[in-house]
This record gives sequence, structure tokens and C-alpha cells, in this order.
Amino acid sequence: MGTLPPLPPLLVDRMLGRLARWLRLLGADAESWTAVDDDALLARLRGSGRTLVTRHRRRAARLAQLGLPVLPLVADDLGGQLRETFARHAPPPPERRFTRCGRCNAPLSAATIAEAAAWVPAHVARTQTRFARCPSCGRIYWPATQPARFVRDLARFLGPTTG
Repeated sequence: MGTLPPLPPLLVDRMLGRLARWLRLLGADAESWTAVDDDALLARLRGSGRTLVTRHRRRAARLAQLGLPVLPLVADDLGGQLRETFARHAPPPPERRFTRCGRCNAPLSAATIAEAAAWVPAHVARTQTRFARCPSCGRIYWPATQPARFVRDLARFLGPTTG
């Protein structure tokens, strides 16, 4: 078996919102698509370099016929969706984890304690030393217990070799 191709920039269908968030936490460029208009979807996909991720079989078939990149999924659970995705594409390397905003997909920027202090609970500002800020939506992130829980849940979904 050869090496899997890297995960391309994605446009994730609205019915896969939880998958989109997990892909972003893994460091993938996974934009959410919530509109229902197929013409707008076609316009967004054409020339964007993004691959549509969807469980909608008819839409996937239609777009594939038009030569647009589609990653059709069958699983209705997050673990199955992640396994299907990473059976076709290599997951982002571990060093890319937590480099994108889980909410809006923008790449995160480092933030100082002083910058974060106004936006996080006081005990977080006192106990944490690393912060990241989303330049798009303004959300502040810090490591706390999320990375350990994330690796544990990822291993549960994909197997222990993914941590």
C-alpha cells in the first residue's frame, strides 16, 4: 500500500459539523458550508481548490460528474467519518493540532498573557502560560486539559497509534 495523499483544503457539508470541528482541531483546513443553494455551492467549489465532504449521495454524484472534487462519506458517527476520511487521505501531522480555530477555521496566532487576560477567567490567566487567538472571531485558546482529552478521544476513534 502506497502513501496516502495529504488532506486537501475541505468544504464540509452542514450535516457534518462535528467532523468539521474535529478536522480543524487536527489542523486541517476544513471550512463549514451551511448554505443549501446548489448554485452557490458550485460557485464556491469551482476554482477554490477545496474538496466537498458530504454524506449526501446524490449531491456527491452530481458534483463528481461535473469533475469537482468530492469526498463522499457513509458513516453517521464521528469515529466512522474520521476513519473514512483518513482511509483516503493522510491526517495532518501532530504538530499541526490546535493551530486553527475550532469555530471558524482561521489559523490561530500566538497571544500574550496580557492580551488574553482580559478575555479569559482570572484563574486561567494565573495558571496558563500559552495562549492563542483567532484573528477572525477573536476566540482565545489555551492548552489546559483539552489536548490530553483530544488525544484520548482520537485514539478511541482511530486506534492508539494516532496519538
